[in-house]
Amino acid sequence: MNHYQDITLKPNSDINLFLLRNKVYDKLHKTLYDLKSDNIGVSFPNITKENTSTNNEDSPSLGIIQYKLGNAIRLHSEQNRLEDLQKSNWLNTLSDYCEIHPIKPIPQEIQGYQIYSRKKQTKSNAKLRRAIKRNQLNEQQIQQYKADWYKQGLKYPFVELNSVSTNQRYRIFIQPSEIHSQATQGNFNHFGLSSTATVPIF
Repeated sequence: MNHYQDITLKPNSDINLFLLRNKVYDKLHKTLYDLKSDNIGVSFPNITKENTSTNNEDSPSLGIIQYKLGNAIRLHSEQNRLEDLQKSNWLNTLSDYCEIHPIKPIPQEIQGYQIYSRKKQTKSNAKLRRAIKRNQLNEQQIQQYKADWYKQGLKYPFVELNSVSTNQRYRIFIQPSEIHSQATQGNFNHFGLSSTATVPIF
């Protein structure tokens, strides 16, 4: 994994950043699935981290670190693998809304290594609907469930994708690790994420 390629998202009046990122990531996921890829990783070079704590008495502190993914997606792999991906024209018409940068070697000077993993959802609309259908929650518990789900959405950044099998929308929560000094090896799933493998950060 010695090369990378940046995709800069260019939202406009027709499509905002959140929706464009969802569409681009959806295309990437489907392409990685079709290629049966396990060696292309993803990072977000313009990710930011904010503390949502506030001293306003009318707005109680949630005490949550909130990540924002930003306007760029970085692909990591070997040069030939990234070239194959580019030749597949995976962005298709979405390329009109993206700046596709050249494939480049990883720079010698980097900040370190980071894991971008999928954070499994503990809350979801589907789970809530099933619980309501089974009469497992009263009104107060339903409201608490929704509040907890909202906090989960604040804590971890996510992308919304369309299921190929059901055409239902679902969220992929993304958990960035702290930056490490050493790289670790492993495979990447069809979202470009891994529970073990690091990508270089620069």
